[in-house]
Amino acid sequence: MKGKNFADWLDKTAMTLSEAAGLFGTSEQTIYKWRSVRGVPPSKSEWVRKVMAEHDSNEIQSLPNRIILEPTREQWREWGKAALGSGMLLDEWAVEALDEAAAEALDEAAVEDEPAHSTGVAATIATTELFIPGDPFVEDFVRRDK
Repeated sequence: MKGKNFADWLDKTAMTLSEAAGLFGTSEQTIYKWRSVRGVPPSKSEWVRKVMAEHDSNEIQSLPNRIILEPTREQWREWGKAALGSGMLLDEWAVEALDEAAAEALDEAAVEDEPAHSTGVAATIATTELFIPGDPFVEDFVRRDK
């Protein structure tokens, strides 16, 4: 395995030499050598690829379900007002709105006796990020919330 490929993977995972040494059960000096032009020795390349793939797979599985939205300022204000009017924070309001829309869509599909366009996997949105830096409405809301 070429050193550049290994170095790119380490950079992508933001792994330190110490963390990589722990993952591969070797020294930081060895990891440093593998990052270099010499790369991973052919006798260890297959094993290193498997460890990298397993690490990547575990990282993907541990990510939270997340939706990142980029609303316009007007949408943000409308959503914020609707959430506050319902006595909820915006992320709670957004999850409830999505749950209601999903239930309605599934009900309509059942009435029409057509299969819903879904994978059949029930998912819960664990986190939503709805933030526009510098939005006066948000800054005012945060000041009032403290």
